[in-house]
Amino acid sequence: MEHSPVTVTHDLEEEMDTHPIQDENQHMRMLLLRLERRLMELSQEMSIQENLNQLLRRQEQELEESLEERDSRLTEALETINSLQSERENLQQQLQAMQEETEIENRKHQNERQTCPQSPQPCTANSDAEEKAHCSWESSSTATGSDIERPPRPVQLSMALLSVRLVDCRAKLGPDGCVHVAQ
Repeated sequence: MEHSPVTVTHDLEEEMDTHPIQDENQHMRMLLLRLERRLMELSQEMSIQENLNQLLRRQEQELEESLEERDSRLTEALETINSLQSERENLQQQLQAMQEETEIENRKHQNERQTCPQSPQPCTANSDAEEKAHCSWESSSTATGSDIERPPRPVQLSMALLSVRLVDCRAKLGPDGCVHVAQ
């Protein structure tokens, strides 16, 4: 309960009127005691108010720190999101470019298949469990400069019956049993 100085003196005056005071010293002591009590009450109230103010300042500081931390985390999250979006766009562009390249390659291979002769028949095994390989083989045994301009005709030969001697023509016998000439 707060008392203003006017109220305190007014209360004391009322008390003086209601109780006759025997001597002036006693009256002063009573006033001093009451003033001391009131000062102590005010001091306690001020102490409580200061404690509340300190508590509020601490809470305000904690809230500010928390907000700053959240703000920095949000900033980092936004940077990460922007980085991931940029990376996703780059990957989509790469994927689109790869798909376009694949389509071009597929068209190229399809055109090659349509213009080139059929591939050789797959190898089959005979009754003795030996493999007979049928491969595409060029009809001429040696290539000259004029042969390069006109392509040779493919011929099917059985590898079991064929004896071939390769002389420095950079040819390789592949795992499919076909002779591949490096160009």
